[in-house]
Amino acid sequence: MRKMILLFVILLMLGSSARAQVITGPDRLPHAESPALNALLQEALAPVTEPLETIVWQLPGTSVFSVYVTYSTGFRAGHDHIAGISLLMDADNECLLSPADLFEDWDGFTAWLENDMEENIESALSDYQDTEGLLPLPLETASFGPCGMTLHYDVETYCLLSGRAGELMWRWDELFPWLKDAYRPLPQTAERMMAAAAEGRLPLVPIQIGDDLAQVLENSALLAGPDYMTDGELYETENADMREILLIAPRGADGSGPVTGIRTLHPVIGEESKGASLEDIRTFLGLPEASVALDAAAADYLRLARAALMDRYPCGNYHLELFYDADNALLAAQLRQN
Repeated sequence: MRKMILLFVILLMLGSSARAQVITGPDRLPHAESPALNALLQEALAPVTEPLETIVWQLPGTSVFSVYVTYSTGFRAGHDHIAGISLLMDADNECLLSPADLFEDWDGFTAWLENDMEENIESALSDYQDTEGLLPLPLETASFGPCGMTLHYDVETYCLLSGRAGELMWRWDELFPWLKDAYRPLPQTAERMMAAAAEGRLPLVPIQIGDDLAQVLENSALLAGPDYMTDGELYETENADMREILLIAPRGADGSGPVTGIRTLHPVIGEESKGASLEDIRTFLGLPEASVALDAAAADYLRLARAALMDRYPCGNYHLELFYDADNALLAAQLRQN
């Protein structure tokens, strides 16, 4: 019965907004409008007996929905064992897709994923976690959401510091060159970045200024730290969608109070993961209110080893700092309350 309720809930959500929606427990029984989708879901979700959480997200401008369902598979080794099933559903054509259907060159893309994981992600995580089980990549578990594509591991293969099953995520800007045109999101631009910054957000960052830090940390363990700045504390969490993202809180916050700043360790706008140029950004934004050359010591302090220049722009109740390398390519961004 719980599975049937879950099927109906997913079908209802397929006709709703394009924002990611989460159900904790199937608690509604709407009318099933698509017998074909219902039959596909019944078959795909056959292993699910005790659904826990369902996340549904529509790829913008398409009829394709990513569905990720977690469920209990029983009590093992002193704790409840959680598994997950990922589905891609084309609502207009009433069919299931595979992740490969979204990409121009699936083999080339997956080879790039493995290389990027080994060269960049694994090296960053290995200081904190056991990364031996990261390969082979669980490509069949791929789900999609507002920030990018997530691969979901079994807890016995890759486990986070919190004891939860591990995940890896690649942002949409990283996926962009590999996607088919129909599934490419709108590129991040300086205009969209400034609009987000005025609301206390940065592109492809799931947390915004003002969010409760204690709630964030309740849902995700710290990788280390916090680290301390002269005027704040830096928090780096284990969640896959927070890769290369640091949260800032006032000194003495001790893991509580509101988030007062966000720093990315990656470009927030650009093409194919390469940061936009200083010239292009200044063409749109104009000259900054301040521009500061950074020496090696300042760059290391910011955890941005290649940073050579910082431009600062006012954004209403916030200020945005953009960091560039010696070639004037955008490296990272920081948004803080005034």
